[in-house]
Amino acid sequence: TPIRDWIARLRASLRENLRAGLLAGVAGESGGEPIGGTNHERSYRDAGIRSMLVALVLGDTGEGYAEIENAFRATGLAHILAISGFNLAVLGWIVGTFARMIFRDTRFVAVCVMSGAAVALFVMAPAPSAERSALIAIVGSMGSMLRRDWHGDAILAVVAGWMIVSDPGVASNAGFQLSFACVIALRHLAPRVRRVWLDWIPGDAAWQTAIAWRGILGDYCARAIAS
Repeated sequence: TPIRDWIARLRASLRENLRAGLLAGVAGESGGEPIGGTNHERSYRDAGIRSMLVALVLGDTGEGYAEIENAFRATGLAHILAISGFNLAVLGWIVGTFARMIFRDTRFVAVCVMSGAAVALFVMAPAPSAERSALIAIVGSMGSMLRRDWHGDAILAVVAGWMIVSDPGVASNAGFQLSFACVIALRHLAPRVRRVWLDWIPGDAAWQTAIAWRGILGDYCARAIAS
């Protein structure tokens, strides 16, 4: 339909402008500063830098991405290159920080965070983890606008239902399943692991003392085991 075509053209235009802005001045692009090394080394390094920037913001893969991904995968850091809750959390934090400098009412701050998540959802490549994170930010921000308390399981249920209704085939996607399973495990399994298996972890009252590092370390261990 004309409306759908217009939306598709708008999305393509936004993605292209965002890509150009990301790569403006990056080594290897027009106007970029040369880096030391042979021409082949500079070309390889520049392609890797460009592909990482695009992958982290837009979720796209380009020239040089496969080599960079293999290097990150070899060191167990491939997840850094995938758009997920971490990227959306950083985006939300940045938008919320600037919004709090302008607005005192937390509802307006929530509107800004919701808008930022909606724009990210619109321009980035569709991936289950990224879509889940953006929709969670949108639903949570809507709750904050209405002065509602958080209910993590309800938010997860709404987001999962919306994604399945929009595209039923996503339910069989391993990324969709792992994304929600991991979040549910962090919410419900990690506290149980900490309470039953890691009883040496100090309680919340000890977190301000000299043994606070034990609590922090133990909490991360519980989350890692649950994941």
